[in-house]
Amino acid sequence: MTTSKQSQNGDSLLIIEFIKNLEATADQVKNLLNEVRESEIDFAAVKNELRHLCEQVKELHATMSGQGGISLVTRIILLETKLQQYEKDLDKLIENKQEIEKAEINLKTVEKTGKWQTIVALVTGSLALVTVIITSIIELFK
Repeated sequence: MTTSKQSQNGDSLLIIEFIKNLEATADQVKNLLNEVRESEIDFAAVKNELRHLCEQVKELHATMSGQGGISLVTRIILLETKLQQYEKDLDKLIENKQEIEKAEINLKTVEKTGKWQTIVALVTGSLALVTVIITSIIELFK
């Protein structure tokens, strides 16, 4: 009898151990199913983001290639050309400004010099006129 009790105890321990392992396996399967569901949700979100990214890439490609208009590269080249022309125009304006400043300085110098030359000419002319008048008066009384 002891053998049959030992055998029953051994069987019952084996059954209990089997049930524990089966419950642990069931918990693991349950956890795995939860992870699969969460992964499906994450996968759907990734799929949605990927679709959105594809749309943005298509829009970017359309902008870059200029579908329906001028391409972005062409626009950049046109802007660079305009910028170079503006730089040349600015350089010319700076040169013109410098030439105008030099001309103003020269004009001021000429004005100062011209005033003195005019004064000297007037004084000289006046002296000559006075000399002529005096000479004429002396000639009259002679």
